[in-house]
Amino acid sequence: GMQSYKAYLSVLVEGRGHGFELVEDLLLNAERRAIQERYDDATGRLYRALELMGQRWLLDRHKINTSTVDLERVPEKLRSSITAHRDQPGAIKIGLLATWDLIAGFEGDPIGSSFSSHRARLFDFLAYRNESLFAHGTKPVAKRDYEVFARSVEEFIRHSMEIGISALGRRLVVKLAQFPTNLEEE
Repeated sequence: GMQSYKAYLSVLVEGRGHGFELVEDLLLNAERRAIQERYDDATGRLYRALELMGQRWLLDRHKINTSTVDLERVPEKLRSSITAHRDQPGAIKIGLLATWDLIAGFEGDPIGSSFSSHRARLFDFLAYRNESLFAHGTKPVAKRDYEVFARSVEEFIRHSMEIGISALGRRLVVKLAQFPTNLEEE
């Protein structure tokens, strides 16, 4: 209840958390929206969680900011594909899939190797999300479809968080609770 929420806030404020609290919060938010049968909204939050997980990991592990990519830090074999994202003549900005492909391009990256085996399923999720009303399309997200991809996307993100937290030598300080615990009130 309130105690764990206060503990969670102090972790955020003092910056002594594991660094992926916002990702976790987005996952919990997506779950809440799905329970309320707001699948478009849930899909958007899941998408953002996947995006943020990649952004945080690239920054924490490889010191690369996805909105101004430093090519010096990018593995040589990936430089030309990353350069293709440059807005002439501006900074190189990369989106969700390019972010994850970059992570996978780092030799021995613990999360990157896990991404490679999930790539096809995550790609399907992205395609589905892009066709949805919430993003660029006209189709509302159906419950059945949401349930099919949500589980695997969520599992991938949680798995990545666990790997990331231990690889960065951090720990899960507080188990984040689902707020509110009673959905009738919302």
